[in-house]
Amino acid sequence: SEVLAPIRYVLINALITASVAIVMIVLLFVVFIRKMVKPLRKISEAAKKIAIGNFDVVVPVPAHDEIGALCESFNYMTHHIKARTTALVKSETIFKALFESNPDGIIIVNREGHIIRINKQGETMFGYTRDELVNNTIEVLVPERFRERHVKYRYGYFAEPRVRAMGECFGLFARRKDGSEFSVDIMLSPLYANTEMCVICVVRD
Repeated sequence: SEVLAPIRYVLINALITASVAIVMIVLLFVVFIRKMVKPLRKISEAAKKIAIGNFDVVVPVPAHDEIGALCESFNYMTHHIKARTTALVKSETIFKALFESNPDGIIIVNREGHIIRINKQGETMFGYTRDELVNNTIEVLVPERFRERHVKYRYGYFAEPRVRAMGECFGLFARRKDGSEFSVDIMLSPLYANTEMCVICVVRD
């Protein structure tokens, strides 16, 4: 036992040293993970707020390292998203005001011939409510005797879209909800929304 005592002593010291080293590594790992997770949790919480429309969020920058750079980039992105969203809302407000206050009836129709938008003057002119016309086909505003022909004209316009008057060589008539007809002038113009093409119809009675 006296011969093995020094070896036992060395082994015990080695085990103690190894245990201390393992504990220190675990503690450092925990500190490192907490240092990383906390900013990431802040970014996650901020992203959820942005998703519901709250752009007034700022993620604290913990240090000037990789995590700090990530937080700064997130704040930069949020600032620009807010600026662009504000500009978009402003543009939409201006467009809506111009669209609704126009003295002519304005109807926007998609490639399938469905009405996707109509202004107040258009409702008044044709005697329909907006809900009655949106998603209905444009042919509902055309006298019955012209409807079949109008479908062919509509396909032809989408094949070769350009700004032009409709029915340049003959008079045009439209049909109100009550079945009465009235003379109209119509201007057509293509409108590109993302990858979809629509047509703006400006109707004047």
